[in-house]
Amino acid sequence: MPARTARALNVRQYGDGPDVLVLAHGFGWNQSVWDRYVDMLAQRYRVITYDLACAYSADPSFFDMSRHREIGGYIEDLMQILDHQAVKSCRFIGHSVSGMIGLLASIRHHARFDQVITIAASPCYLNREGYHGGFSDDDLRNLLIAVDMDYRSWAEGYAPYAVDRPMGDDATSSFLDCLLAMRKDVTLATAQMILYCDYRDAMASVSVPTVILQTQIDPAVPLPVAMFLRDHIRGSRLEIIEATGHMPHLTSYEMVREALCRHLDMAPVP
Repeated sequence: MPARTARALNVRQYGDGPDVLVLAHGFGWNQSVWDRYVDMLAQRYRVITYDLACAYSADPSFFDMSRHREIGGYIEDLMQILDHQAVKSCRFIGHSVSGMIGLLASIRHHARFDQVITIAASPCYLNREGYHGGFSDDDLRNLLIAVDMDYRSWAEGYAPYAVDRPMGDDATSSFLDCLLAMRKDVTLATAQMILYCDYRDAMASVSVPTVILQTQIDPAVPLPVAMFLRDHIRGSRLEIIEATGHMPHLTSYEMVREALCRHLDMAPVP
């Protein structure tokens, strides 16, 4: 099973350092979002990248409408990849939903994770009493209706909104291409899994060293969410990057690169 998972999710390895660093992408993308980072990080780490099961570039037959409708299915995939690559422990960087995958995996498999770094991650997207997740129930209901009714129009509107760049921007265009390459049913199932989650209570059980990277203005994850994570994950560190949008690792590469070097104990690489 681990070998099948590794093949289906296109696991790749860079470098041969003694310590392992796993990079995991967010919704709508695939592992190519890390292309600008891998050479730098491979100077210090054995870097492992992979596609989430929902990614358009993963083996479509691997996506399971039951198993991958829950985040536990993605955690199982991650652990099978670590087993296949003979990884006893690792540092983990996860963007958006993968930030939650890493944090929840670290609770279940504490010894396998030395550090988790999240970028624009949220434990709950819905507004609840005393908590500002960013979306009302009606917001999410209308979003899912839009995906189902006219997928292309929704993607063309969502891409510049999430990236916080105009349609002609390279990052926005790339994100739109990735969204349009996804199957609509996979997008709907994945969006429901992500947007209706509530892992707030679990955050107190995270005990691995955690770094929370967040932009000043994120249309998907408002700043109070990052502050919630900081306040509920013991010993965590929050760094607010002077950038906007939900995908700073693409749109603010230099800032994110410098932040990762600091938190990964690496000397800045020119």
